[in-house]
Amino acid sequence: MSLSSRNESCTWRELLEYARAGNDAAFMQLCERFREYLTKIAESELGQELRPKVGTSDLIQESMLEAWSEMHCFQGSTEGEFRLWIARLFRNNLIDQARKYRNTQSRKLSRETSIDQQQHQNKLESNELSGSRVMLRRENDEMLLHAVHQLPDKQKTVILLRHEKGCSYVEIARQMNSNEAAIRKLWSRAIQTLRSEIAGD
Repeated sequence: MSLSSRNESCTWRELLEYARAGNDAAFMQLCERFREYLTKIAESELGQELRPKVGTSDLIQESMLEAWSEMHCFQGSTEGEFRLWIARLFRNNLIDQARKYRNTQSRKLSRETSIDQQQHQNKLESNELSGSRVMLRRENDEMLLHAVHQLPDKQKTVILLRHEKGCSYVEIARQMNSNEAAIRKLWSRAIQTLRSEIAGD
């Protein structure tokens, strides 16, 4: 019997132990239990304007990869604790994606709006994030940008295309003459490298 087959009959605690030991198949089974829950979060927290613009499926997958790279940070043991933890990661990514879309729309309208209107729009955007989150991003922007530019070329390209240009994994794969699975793995390695660099600083 394969390890993946054994995972299917495991209890929650056993799956969690396998995941913490580095079994990615067990970890994905943990996450898949909450895919529908995360989808409902996106539906309830995104406005009508943003729902068609934000790729919920991609965002859920991205959040799962992020959770995998940060599994060592999860200190809980119950299904409820894991649900709260991964939902928090997902909500943070949801906020980032909504902010990115609004910033893009703001740039498109900049030629048509007055300075006062633009300042008002920026204020509305910043109100979507908590004060502490805004301060943290301002303090870390320079350090993060430096870390990104220290990445190997392919990892840097994936990060810039994904987070600055807003490209999907499929679009990035097409531009880099690769496939979606390889791009997702490359993105995950880049994220881990950035976390290590920033933590080291």
